[in-house]
Amino acid sequence: MRYIEPHGHMVSRTTDDYQAMALAGCAAICEPAFWAGFDRKTADGFYDYFCQLTQHEPKRAAKYGLPHYCWLCINPKESEDMKLADDVLALIPEFMKAKTVLGIGEIGLNKNTRNEMLILEKHVELAVKYDQLILVHTPHLEDKRKGTRLIMDVIKAAGKVKPERVIIDHVEEHTIGEVLDQGFWAGITLYPEDATTVDALLKNADQAMYAAKHKGRNGYHYFTQSMQQAAQSKLLLLKDLRKALAKKQFRVYYQPIVDLHTNEIHKAEALIRWEHPERGLIGPVDFISLAEETGLIIDIGEWVFQQAIEQVGVWRKTHHAGFQISVNKSPVQFHSKTDKRPSWTMHLDTLALPGQSIVVEITEGLLLSTGSIVTNRLQEFHEAGIQVSLDDFGTGYSSLSYLNKFDIDYLKIDQSFVRNLAPGSSNMALCEAIIVMAHKLGMKVIAEGVETIQQRDLLVMAGCDYGQGFLYSQPVPAEKFEALLNQQKPTAQPLLA
Repeated sequence: MRYIEPHGHMVSRTTDDYQAMALAGCAAICEPAFWAGFDRKTADGFYDYFCQLTQHEPKRAAKYGLPHYCWLCINPKESEDMKLADDVLALIPEFMKAKTVLGIGEIGLNKNTRNEMLILEKHVELAVKYDQLILVHTPHLEDKRKGTRLIMDVIKAAGKVKPERVIIDHVEEHTIGEVLDQGFWAGITLYPEDATTVDALLKNADQAMYAAKHKGRNGYHYFTQSMQQAAQSKLLLLKDLRKALAKKQFRVYYQPIVDLHTNEIHKAEALIRWEHPERGLIGPVDFISLAEETGLIIDIGEWVFQQAIEQVGVWRKTHHAGFQISVNKSPVQFHSKTDKRPSWTMHLDTLALPGQSIVVEITEGLLLSTGSIVTNRLQEFHEAGIQVSLDDFGTGYSSLSYLNKFDIDYLKIDQSFVRNLAPGSSNMALCEAIIVMAHKLGMKVIAEGVETIQQRDLLVMAGCDYGQGFLYSQPVPAEKFEALLNQQKPTAQPLLA
């Protein structure tokens, strides 16, 4: 793709026009519907023009291999005549479903008049109804901040507008804040500093928007060359990740979950590691999100589960009959409709292991999925005796309604609350509140990230049931975990029983 012609001043092009554009490498023709070279004082004039743009011109352009698209819109000049504007708006739905129509475009304001606002509201209403793109454009306004805010207010009021269906044209730094106030992310790339082709610019903008999303809600990010390097590194990592399972490069490490009142270890969390032949040992934070994006997590997660149930069978025989291993299950695994393998309960039955051998760890975001797939699978775990642990509690949506709706056995207090735990601190108050609430609802509490004796003692004082963290052990291979089980004497004895 060499370039897209963004605006065409003439509708009826000659054969020479199309040939010249095709030879120049034009990828597509895209033009606003109100630009024309003839008088349009009546709705009939607009109708003929729309027909040319949506029916006739696409057929002519296709002969030369040139896709032809248009935006349906009304020039601010026409909005001064409300009767004409209403007549034209009544014609638009007839053309909205045409494949050559990109959406409602050029809805920028010129004078901020009441007529223009009414036209804008009707434009957005039509775009939402037909799930079309919305082009926000404010090139003629002296006060671009005010204009952008007015436009985004109208889009927000319309409701049901998907952020990805909104394109911001002529974005300037001082108008971005008005857009982001409505809950949108923006990825920004500059021409020609960052790239000179449409394809490269779009890729740059995508990478920048991805970075903005990771910064949190309502953010924007400019493209940088380091993003391009990160994207290339990501592609290389993905290439290796696709082969890692077949090449047996994954390892399962185990971290003890210690009973805070007896100091005994009858639980562990299974945590995956990738033993890369060149990069060394890679932690899950560096590749799990990539595995989820590509669906590789389904096979990887199944492999971790198989390793965990084989290991728990051993430790239930050699260490404690009630030993449990927690296994993380990604939302992607829950929602997969293509995975036809036997269920986890069937695997446990094959090894003659009870459901209580395994705890399934899930995240808060999964419980917001009200679909039957998640509900049914959690119900299946409950009926099989498999317990469920809610990971990182307090950092996500923290909706209390799902604690009543679903059968949750354990709440895991996120390490961000434990890290700065101190007497009389707000984190202490939050931990105490979570523990009391969980116990009232019949749940046990596991505190993550326990690294100091003071943290451990404060948690014991608050009534926390279990602790997990470097105070006891880092995640270790099965053979080293076996040594921990044999010792059963944590180096740090609790001050409070």
